[in-house]
Amino acid sequence: MCNSELSYHNQMDRCSYIEDVIQALYWPQHADPFYSNMVLDAFKYINSTLTDILRKIYPNNIYGKAILHFIDRIEGKGRSLA
Repeated sequence: MCNSELSYHNQMDRCSYIEDVIQALYWPQHADPFYSNMVLDAFKYINSTLTDILRKIYPNNIYGKAILHFIDRIEGKGRSLA
């Protein structure tokens, strides 16, 4: 993650010479306030191809359920979805 334009360009230059590795660079320039209702009704706030698919199959709170599942897995609780 980059915190300035200079850092972003330096990392972009560095990464362009690395072979056989997947890289991702992030330079957040703006952050919107985050509220709990954004998790409870995520389909109003998240717009992606994945969201379009999920919207047809799952309730609005599927992203919140996924977050809780991942937290449990990180903490060694719960079971794998596999």
